[in-house]
Amino acid sequence: MVTVRHIAGSELAAFARLGGAGASADGLEAEFAEMWRDGESRPEWCFVAEDEHRPVGRLAIAALPVGCGITTLEHRLLAPWLADGDAGAVGSARSLLDAAVAALPPGAQTLDARLNAESHPHLATWRSALESSGFALFQEKRGFVWTDDRGPLPDPSGLGFRSLGEIGRDEYAAAMARGIEGTLDRNDRHYVGLCGPDGWGREMLGYIGPGDEASWLVADAPDGSLVGYVAVSAFDEPDTGTIIHIGVLPEHRGRGYVDELLAAAARAARVRGLRHILSDVDTENAPMLAAMRRARHDPDARAWHVWHYRLASG
Repeated sequence: MVTVRHIAGSELAAFARLGGAGASADGLEAEFAEMWRDGESRPEWCFVAEDEHRPVGRLAIAALPVGCGITTLEHRLLAPWLADGDAGAVGSARSLLDAAVAALPPGAQTLDARLNAESHPHLATWRSALESSGFALFQEKRGFVWTDDRGPLPDPSGLGFRSLGEIGRDEYAAAMARGIEGTLDRNDRHYVGLCGPDGWGREMLGYIGPGDEASWLVADAPDGSLVGYVAVSAFDEPDTGTIIHIGVLPEHRGRGYVDELLAAAARAARVRGLRHILSDVDTENAPMLAAMRRARHDPDARAWHVWHYRLASG
């Protein structure tokens, strides 16, 4: 019979190493130790499912700030793990989910879970457990990879580009706030609804990393009007970058400018010495899915695919 309990503070290392030791386990332990210090998680929110004292599952909750100056906290499920060969894996996952939902503090509005086909070996089991536990699919995103084949890249055809380092953070945030209007990305719509376009734009600046000032670009038409932006950052894999965000202002949409922005992203990645760009796109954003394919971003290069589930609590 499977039972679920929360861990003691002294069990963090063992909790992180369920499923194996190594750098990923060390990173998970450090991540939770930091969240415990910051009050974003706690031992009482870290659960282990056991079958006759043998660990068969793991799950944790974190309460993270939305940002943009509001006090709302988002509750997320982290570190899902199930033991290989567990015949009752769906039941173990559901028991962990039940424990997490029961542990939510009063006033918690939602509980989110994000699963990636590339990093969750028991993906089908977790998806089944989430759906049978009342979680709804909030967003699905498909991964794309652009690989630099060292061939010639298209030159800008009519657009001028300026970097964040040239225009400053305030102007870049304002450009993003204008470009997010009418977005087809479900997660972006959610945060714009919470923060407003200006607050969302300012919050996006938190993703700026070392070296990004030259590869976060805005595009201008020949008459000087702002057309859009594309923000390329380094990803936490060797020689790999990611498109943090891309947008065309509403009045300039439908003219193919997104293709020029993606070409600019490729040029910026090459200048930074990034061989690959790994990005993902909402599966309901048909224009962006098509643009990625036109720009030779391959949807089949990796298993990267994200399912974002949400439980609304009352």
